[in-house]
Amino acid sequence: MKNIFSRTDESFLGRWWWSIDRKVFLANLALLILGSATLFSAGTPVAERIDLSPYHFFIKQTIFMISGILVIIFTSFLSIGSVKRIAIIGMVLVIISLVLTLLLGDETKGAVRWITILNFRIQPSEFAKPLFAVCCGWLFSRHFENKRILGIWLGCILYLTIALLFLLQPDLGQTVVLTTIWMAQFIVVGLPIPIIIGLLPLSLLGIGGSYFIFDHVRVRIDKWLYPQSGDTYQIQKSLEAFANGGMFGVGPGQGNLKKLLPDVHADFIFSVVGEEMGLMGSLFILGLFVYIIHRIIQLCHRQNHMFIMTTLVGLVTQFAAQTAINISSSIGLIPSKGMTLPFISYGGSSLLAIALAMGIILSLTRKK
Repeated sequence: MKNIFSRTDESFLGRWWWSIDRKVFLANLALLILGSATLFSAGTPVAERIDLSPYHFFIKQTIFMISGILVIIFTSFLSIGSVKRIAIIGMVLVIISLVLTLLLGDETKGAVRWITILNFRIQPSEFAKPLFAVCCGWLFSRHFENKRILGIWLGCILYLTIALLFLLQPDLGQTVVLTTIWMAQFIVVGLPIPIIIGLLPLSLLGIGGSYFIFDHVRVRIDKWLYPQSGDTYQIQKSLEAFANGGMFGVGPGQGNLKKLLPDVHADFIFSVVGEEMGLMGSLFILGLFVYIIHRIIQLCHRQNHMFIMTTLVGLVTQFAAQTAINISSSIGLIPSKGMTLPFISYGGSSLLAIALAMGIILSLTRKK
């Protein structure tokens, strides 16, 4: 039987293996495995507190991990045309799902972000981000290729539509990520500097407006600015976990943070890493994120196809922004936000959406 790791292998899998960017694929695989292993430790006490099997979250995350790997592999086989078609169809379905979520969704902590479809609880906003990056990349690239096509305006309309649906949930964090994707792609296609300078104060104005419009945003920012004014229990325990971890950590499964915080398996999972794996383990995982981002940027520089370049910029911006928001909130640099850490935090919608993004990246950068 031929070995697919040999360059001489001409089998279907062999050609696939030598055509994709193996560095990105293997780095993603490492994050997926580390995420499942971390959930083994972090998910047990959370499951016991709500009277579930101790391995409930670990088993589900392992299923998500295997599904994510399959999504990456399957998507990486797609042609450029297929990526566009799937993204457009998916974007239409996501917009419908976001509307249905507002009408029929499940309310959690004052927000309506989840909808149950065929016994599956789905967060449509997670899938909206990579699909938006592809669709907006296509629209912007069409404008770049033919100025008479209103790609820029259509991209702006699409952005405003998705952003409005996010804010109605309300979900400021996802809106910030979406805005970051949109602005990054806008810059790639040659947005004039004066417009960029003009958009920055508008972004700050939008964040400021959210402070006065949404109660939960105001409460979180006030707690961050004035810790003495409110309950900062979660962030205090998170910082204590990093302090307890020291250089090399207290050891897998030996941390105390997971016994104290209700969302430790999702929003604050990086704190579990800091406590049980220490500074060195945290830097290792952070290094994997940085490596993936750097590698995708390298691949982007090699492209001469505007659609591929713009889409890659959007997808890597999403990955980087989501990582930065989760880790920054875990260590108190920004107000706490319910943003998952890609491939590490518990959550099927988030994991599969990031897997879809990475599969598209491998597809668009595959050697022809």
